[in-house]
Amino acid sequence: MRSPNISKFTEENVTDWMLHEFNELPYELTHNVDDTVSSILSESDDGIPEYVLQGIFERCGYNYYDEVERLWKL
Repeated sequence: MRSPNISKFTEENVTDWMLHEFNELPYELTHNVDDTVSSILSESDDGIPEYVLQGIFERCGYNYYDEVERLWKL
């Protein structure tokens, strides 16, 4: 039995998250939300979750893979 595919993030998903977390996010990520979201989605093969997270982490000054390894060690 295969696990279900993870759904791609939509523009609405990412925009809603950014607006909800606006005060916690760096200016570079939030100064032009619509353009930032469009850019992240275009760089992520239109919403592949891992690539969306990479784009967000990079814009916050972090390396996604380093942070996953650091925070999610088993």
